[in-house]
Amino acid sequence: MLIGCSKLPRRASPSTSTKRIALTYGQVLSYNLLPNPTKKADPRAKEYVARYGDQRWELDALEPTELQKIVREAVEAERDFKIWSVVIERNNEARKKAREELKRKLGAS
Repeated sequence: MLIGCSKLPRRASPSTSTKRIALTYGQVLSYNLLPNPTKKADPRAKEYVARYGDQRWELDALEPTELQKIVREAVEAERDFKIWSVVIERNNEARKKAREELKRKLGAS
């Protein structure tokens, strides 16, 4: 999952998708974020104003810890915890074997 961006390249994998998780208009309302005027010098301004109006909000208006929470919750909502647990266990086993092999090759106990 990626934070939504219309400029991201399309992926070949059908299992890859994008989903807007921040900054949504619902979050703008929920966090009572103050708007900024649209930057008229931006070449995308005309299309933006036609679509959304003459106000804009910036992602950095959210507290960093709140943005982290939004991203964490969005990722966890998509994660298959059964698969995740198996991968974590396999990684732990591989790490343990690598340490043992390194100790063996270095002659350490």
